[in-house]
Formats: sequence, structure tokens, C-alpha cells
Amino acid sequence: MNEIFFDCETTGLDCSTGKHEIIEFCFARPTHPDAPPTFNAHPELPMAPALYDPYLKGLDIYWRRIKPSRPGCAEAEALKINGYNEHDWENAKPMSHWLPEIVKIIDGKRLCGHNIPFDYSFLVATLREHGVEVPKIYCLDTATLIWEHLLVPGIQKSPSLASTCKTLGIPNENAHGTLVDVLRTRAVFNKLLCANAWDRLLWRLKRWKMDRGYGKKEASEQKKTA
Repeated sequence: MNEIFFDCETTGLDCSTGKHEIIEFCFARPTHPDAPPTFNAHPELPMAPALYDPYLKGLDIYWRRIKPSRPGCAEAEALKINGYNEHDWENAKPMSHWLPEIVKIIDGKRLCGHNIPFDYSFLVATLREHGVEVPKIYCLDTATLIWEHLLVPGIQKSPSLASTCKTLGIPNENAHGTLVDVLRTRAVFNKLLCANAWDRLLWRLKRWKMDRGYGKKEASEQKKTA
């Protein structure tokens, strides 16, 4: 298979000036659907909650934390979202240590991710910063797939991963960790890839009701009558 699912956590949103950088990344390569997962990861990295176990099948996972080279430039809100702290990153190696392996993983592959232009831009900026030639990479954005399969332009506006997972019955716990986000993205990709016209119609109806708070209204009315 040519797809590689990818997610990274960063110290902010600005990769164009070298101010912010990647501090965690995860690549997941599909193998055989029924094969047990294989991990190439630092033992200190926290595993995904047990409810994600079914989503780990058939994946070869390469997962690392990166020691930031410019911690003083980090945005506090970004670090809060991705859970960075000095203790958990104490034994992390700098990005330069992992770049040869990263290039081998991504060369000629199709990177699949949610809002992949963001992750791709940081990846390319990192390679160029270290003088590494950017290999040929293709990208596939699940946010684009969501627009095609789930959203009705002018009515539903958000292709967010969290709301899409809720629509498709995929867990959202422990979001903003790279392993969990890769697993959620792959699950969304697989469901949309196998969808038929009836699936899309039902999902769009469910999403339409969610965006208008129908479930919340019904729950509120039930509480009042209880």
C-alpha cells in the first residue's frame, strides 16, 4: 500500500519563519487488515486508550517525541493542547536524529492526514531547515473527503475531525496526541472510502441534526419531563 497516515504536534502555527517546530510525530503504514500492530516507538510514549485497540490492527507505527530546539519561541496555548512538558520530553532526541528514517518512510508515498497541508508544511520546513532534500510526496486530505461525503455547502460548515468522528461513531478520547489522531484519521478515511450513496445520505442527515443541536434539544426535553 502507498498510503502513510501522518500527524504531528507543534509548538505553534508558524513554520514559515522557523519560529515554531515539530515536537511529536507519528507515521502509520497499513500492512494487512488482520495483522497485529507493530511499533517503532520510544517506550515512554503513552499508548492509546484500550477503546482504540480495534483501530491499531494492520498498522506499522513509527512514533517519536522531538526535543525542541527553540523552546523559548513556543506558544503556551499550543503546548497546553499537545500536552508538552519538560519531564515527558526529557529523553527525546533532536529532529536531526530521525530525519534519515523519516525520508525513507515518506519517499514516494501518499501522506494522508486531517488538514494535511498544515502537517506537510511543517514537515517540509523541517527538512529544508536541516538541509535535507524534500523527496517526492503526495498528499491526501481527509478534510477534503469530508466535504465531499458529509457536508452540504452553505448548511454545514465544519469538516473538523472531532465532529466527523462523532458522526461516524469513531472515538474522540485523548485527541491531540499524534498516535490517537492518526488512528482517528485512518478510521475516517476507511469509512469514507467504503461508503455508498445511502451511507452518505444518512451521515449528512445525522450531521445536519447535530449541527442544529437536535440531540441536545431532545436530551434537554427529556430531562425536563423526567
